[in-house]
Amino acid sequence: MTPSIYQRNIYEVFQTSEDNINISAVAGSGKTTVLLELLKLVPKNKTALFMAFNNSIVDELKNRIRLRDGVEITTIHSYGWHAIMRRYGSRVRMNPNKALGKIEKALKKHTEIDSKKRGWFFYIIPRIIDLLRCNLLEADKDNIEYISDYHDLAVGDKEIEIAIEVFNSMNKDKTQFDFMDMIYQPFVDKTIRHRKFDYVFCDESQDFSLAQQEIIKGALNRKGRLITVGDAQQAIYGFAGADTDSYNKLAELNGYSRAMPLSVCYRCARSIVIEAQEIVPQIEYAPDAEMGIVAWGSLTDIDRGDWVLCRNLKPLVQTYLWLMKNKIKAKIKGKDIGEGIIALIIKTGAKTLSGLGHLLDAEKTKLFKKLKDRGVKHPLSHPKVELFEQRREVIECLMMEVDSVKGLIKLIENIFTDDVKGIMLSTIHKAKGLENDRVFFLCPELIPSKFATQPWQFEQERNLRYVAITRAKRELIYVGGDEFKNDITKTIKLN
Repeated sequence: MTPSIYQRNIYEVFQTSEDNINISAVAGSGKTTVLLELLKLVPKNKTALFMAFNNSIVDELKNRIRLRDGVEITTIHSYGWHAIMRRYGSRVRMNPNKALGKIEKALKKHTEIDSKKRGWFFYIIPRIIDLLRCNLLEADKDNIEYISDYHDLAVGDKEIEIAIEVFNSMNKDKTQFDFMDMIYQPFVDKTIRHRKFDYVFCDESQDFSLAQQEIIKGALNRKGRLITVGDAQQAIYGFAGADTDSYNKLAELNGYSRAMPLSVCYRCARSIVIEAQEIVPQIEYAPDAEMGIVAWGSLTDIDRGDWVLCRNLKPLVQTYLWLMKNKIKAKIKGKDIGEGIIALIIKTGAKTLSGLGHLLDAEKTKLFKKLKDRGVKHPLSHPKVELFEQRREVIECLMMEVDSVKGLIKLIENIFTDDVKGIMLSTIHKAKGLENDRVFFLCPELIPSKFATQPWQFEQERNLRYVAITRAKRELIYVGGDEFKNDITKTIKLN
């Protein structure tokens, strides 16, 4: 493929200047191809490091380029883990469940906690500790309340007390490390030394946490060059710990950075790009792009290999049940989503389905009171309430399909998975970075969320719509809420 004018400009600046470069890459713009080309242009006497987000991307990149000595491709976590290993050697081991052992030990001291609710602490405490670490925060009451409000976590004094105890115990333990330790310990443990590189490349710069940003900074030589590639309009992970201003902070991490656009989308058909231009005007379609289809349609037109994306969970669960009743194989992407719903069920301590409904009412009342006591002016529109309501909607939807709490939990475990076969149902968040020929955008009127109250939340809602649109390569089919309700009353059969 002939490089675009944007790509040629980036290659030229890379070769003729010593500037850091910040590439603003629209969806489907071939940014990975550009980064690999830049790796080839690194001078032979210089070292370079490409920071990728996960191992599958690392494997893909290594298959596409032959690396010379001094050039490495790795995940940020792997880079951090090797730094830990160089410091502590064979004395350490990787333990993804490090927090669970510490929680078990802490709970033995708290006999007042009902054994039926212990599962809740095994869910919520690791979440609190991970958010503290990825945001480089100390474990104290103020910081835990801050991240709990920001990330929609329902925590009380007991959760805070145990989280602080477990956090401190984990931090002192230098014999085992978990996934978050890989990016946290190289920052807080000053005895851990970073390997330095002349060039550091990082992709998806809009989605980095503060801890990840520090890892990147630590990998740079004093006179090293930083090449960042990202799309501020695809920043949608603020709720999960990503710094909502990561794109701009990384651009400035190593001093002045030359801003350069990468504006041609090679993924999407022309009509889909035109649709995306309503949100991101600078995105352009490729000169040879087919026209494609953008239309309002019906879910009854779904076929094998299609995807269904939605802002909220309940329509996806309803779609799953409808497809199952029509003997059509489907799954909802996101094992962790199911785990969060199950944790809420366990937290209530419910023994029967009828009791579960009443106990969920009680949980909502407690959440409302807690928010009000903290001075929240409009508790019913708070993000914590949105998270609770989405989980509750799923529970109420699935309760009709089973006859026991145990059966409900088993059903949820079966629906939500990371290994989707058949038609894929997914929240927009879980579809980030993926693409498919035909995408059904379900209930687009759910964006923006009625619970969005802060400026950063409205911005990320807008970004969600853009991400949903640009997952489609050839066909984007909108299915409105009224049409959807009618569709799932019908019987269908795939061709």
